[in-house]
Amino acid sequence: MTNVKTWIKSILPLCALLGASALFVIIWISVVLFDPGVNSTPFFATRSPGGTYTVNFTGQKQRPFFFTNTVNYDVLKNGQLFLPSSHIHSGDALDISFELAYPNHRWLNEDILQLYREQYFNDGKPDTLVVINRTGQVIKYLKVDSVDKFLFFDLQPGAEVKLLNSPSRGDYKWLDVDGEFNDGRRIGRAEDLSDDNKLDGPFTYYVYVNESGVAFKGPI
Repeated sequence: MTNVKTWIKSILPLCALLGASALFVIIWISVVLFDPGVNSTPFFATRSPGGTYTVNFTGQKQRPFFFTNTVNYDVLKNGQLFLPSSHIHSGDALDISFELAYPNHRWLNEDILQLYREQYFNDGKPDTLVVINRTGQVIKYLKVDSVDKFLFFDLQPGAEVKLLNSPSRGDYKWLDVDGEFNDGRRIGRAEDLSDDNKLDGPFTYYVYVNESGVAFKGPI
């Protein structure tokens, strides 16, 4: 915080001209931008049932007053760093915050974590999401975003996983996939899968991870 204090002192003459409200805003901005503790201290951590993976969430989980709040996550495997800090959510004052969008979480098995809002499941019948690794490689991690967020770790070659996914909010349905193979090759695709001819769910959606890239199928 030494640099923050020095910076604040340097702009005090300007603040005297702008007034007390401007001083408050500038000090608040300085703390958010320069205090390393704001972003580095986990606000939440969870371990897989067998203790293999630990997922830590850092950043600002609440809705911001100004600018954009960002939440990152990192993963430990057997106590060792498995995945460095990676983006999982961001939003400005008009977007839903992380804490409102994902107040609930559950491990579906030892290597799949779901972040969700229980209320959304109560609002209608859930969709089914099928994720298939069609490659001969282990997928180190895979983040699948579609109302809920699913985090997969060490998804094995040929694995096929069926998941219950919160129903669409309104008639808008999207899939956003991001990940990495064990050899470092990136995986990613995002697409709007809304279909005006299919308004009454539940539906099934497929995510195929192929050697050539990611393919989607649905609604079915």
